Amino acid sequence: IRGKEACKVIAVLRVALEAHPTAADAHSALAMFLMSRQCGPHSDAFHLEERQEVVREAGASFETALQLDPFHAEALHGYALWLRTGADNCTAAHEIYERAIALRPDDVNLL
Repeated sequence: IRGKEACKVIAVLRVALEAHPTAADAHSALAMFLMSRQCGPHSDAFHLEERQEVVREAGASFETALQLDPFHAEALHGYALWLRTGADNCTAAHEIYERAIALRPDDVNLL
């Protein structure tokens, strides 16, 4: 998903969050989508300032998801990825990743 379609997905997730601000899944989904837009094969071509804002918003969304549900394995996994790539904090990323794996040791999606 790129360009206008990506903006539509973000808009839908934000509307969902306005309606359900305590939905940890929605905060985590927004964060994961934002992270996928700023890196990887489907990344949009952002200016540096835009990329930094997307990274900040993704981190804040992960943190909100984890405040709402500290045992949200997908949010923990995504936050660990964000800490490693977005915040360049490998030590904290490793600790968070270990928490995600401990919660769901058989979930191959967290590997």
